Amino acid sequence: MEKLDRCYDHHHDITGRYLVPLDRRPSEYLQDRVRIAPGFIDDIPGLIEQLGPICMVGTTLTARACCRRTRSTPSSSVPATGEGVQRPLRRHRRRCARLIRQPTGLRLSPASTRATVDDPCVRPDRMLMEALGFVCLGGLMPSIEPTPCELSPGANVVIVSGDSHVGLPVEQYAEYMDPAFRPALEVCYEDERRFADFLKSFKWFTPEEVELIDRRGELKAGLNFQAVRDPQARLAAAEREGVAAEILYPLSGVEHAYAPCFSGANRPFAAETRAAGSRAYNRWLAEFCSYAPDRLIGAAAIVEWPDPAGAAAQVRQAREMGLRAVFPPQVPGLPDGGPPLSDREWDPFWAACAELEMPVVFHVGFGRPQGQTQVALERALSELRKGSPDGKPDPADAIFRQDWSARTPLWNTAGTGVFDRHPALRIAFSEVRADWVPATLRVLDRMHAEGKTASARRPSEYWASNCAVVATAIRRHELEMRHEIGLDNLLFGTDMPHTEGTWPNTHEWLRATFFGVPEHEARKILGENAIEFFGLDAKVLREVAARVGVPFSDVTTNQPVDPDLLAHFDRRSGYRKAPEVIDEAELTRLINQDLAARRGPAGSASGG
Repeated sequence: MEKLDRCYDHHHDITGRYLVPLDRRPSEYLQDRVRIAPGFIDDIPGLIEQLGPICMVGTTLTARACCRRTRSTPSSSVPATGEGVQRPLRRHRRRCARLIRQPTGLRLSPASTRATVDDPCVRPDRMLMEALGFVCLGGLMPSIEPTPCELSPGANVVIVSGDSHVGLPVEQYAEYMDPAFRPALEVCYEDERRFADFLKSFKWFTPEEVELIDRRGELKAGLNFQAVRDPQARLAAAEREGVAAEILYPLSGVEHAYAPCFSGANRPFAAETRAAGSRAYNRWLAEFCSYAPDRLIGAAAIVEWPDPAGAAAQVRQAREMGLRAVFPPQVPGLPDGGPPLSDREWDPFWAACAELEMPVVFHVGFGRPQGQTQVALERALSELRKGSPDGKPDPADAIFRQDWSARTPLWNTAGTGVFDRHPALRIAFSEVRADWVPATLRVLDRMHAEGKTASARRPSEYWASNCAVVATAIRRHELEMRHEIGLDNLLFGTDMPHTEGTWPNTHEWLRATFFGVPEHEARKILGENAIEFFGLDAKVLREVAARVGVPFSDVTTNQPVDPDLLAHFDRRSGYRKAPEVIDEAELTRLINQDLAARRGPAGSASGG
């Protein structure tokens, strides 16, 4: 105990800052809470070695270092009771059950409300002091920022892409399509050919540029398109990039692969045809991911829309098939007169996603009418050519100009009570950049303070506990905003096989972007956050990273990157574009307008 007290006296050397400092020495707290058997270890290094990282889970609160959801909220604002606490507690206990290790000699009281956890992501001494803080403060946890994977500093980084794509050529979905809807694939094939021909206008890779970026010869050999349909080829391609796992979404808008009948590039299809196409895609995706289910993480296309009960049933079916996330439709979204996402009519859908722990990922956009994508791109192409001296479009500007449609689900959930009714629900935004998040949260919090939202807590609190954003092909300025966005809420994506993403230059992209970022922060963004958010198997992925991953020194050391390659990053993905400037007054107007249009007839928010 003397050594424990000395650790307390110098706790900043071990644990960093505390939100709630201990006001008595550990020996005073522990003497009536924890009994150490005679002859047990009495020095702190031995105690750490024999106990391992420990976490004492109370009846209402969980140790923050093991549960990101609880850790994200300051102790003073965590309720002592209620579903908002019990939900992370239940998930945490399920995790504990997988990681249990009972050290000899430790006695905890009451035994029914304590667990011993071995979590290799967190330093033992930090976990020990976290546990002491729980015991000493009776549930008011110290706010400790754990250091992921600090047990093996310098180990290969576990990279998880939160945004990657797979798919088949449209004609190959026939065997997965319900027979009555197979004729629609012929129409879809015509759309695919037309859209692929149109996209050739955006091909900006000269032969010299291909030589620059394709040093392994993968583009020239067509391995990118082989990897979108063959799981063995996909794993090989990911490993060459140092990626251990990927969250997989439908691939459309590029030659050789297409989302059948539910893509934004399609002409309008009837709702039942779109749903049949999504079922065909999900059947194929489940088969694809079954090759390596811990590394190929499929997001089911849920296109029973706008049919909340049908969508909930499709979510349950997808989970039974082994799919792990939900991809709601970019199109057609919600037709005029359809219930908004905040409406209680959607509660069966949200409840199914929460119950089955399937995060909902809004990818690229939401709510666009089917059939308008090609019209919009043709208009953009025409406008860009008019303003370009050589008549060639700037694809980066066309791709990454401001798009509000992808952001509307944030205020239609965090500002309307959806998370109050479904506290276990998780929502992410993918391939929509991340620099818009801080300003949007400021606006929503202001609206909440003015009584203009229907949520119990500030929208930024729901963001911290329930949301994430995937910074696809992350830019340096997004990384510099990581604390404003939320260090626990920022994920990385390669966007493979899209040519505006980091593939096939992920190593160089990371070196150019992550230099100087602290190790534990880089590890969070590149993989640990995705592991937590999507519930992936950390042990398996660390074993993969040990074999194929990128050494940490290659990620955050400012090693030189070919200037021509950096210039190409900017040309293909807007790598050097300045952060988006958001007019907060205009954003407030747009949010108010959107929420007003989606309120019930009585004038109050239908989701409140």
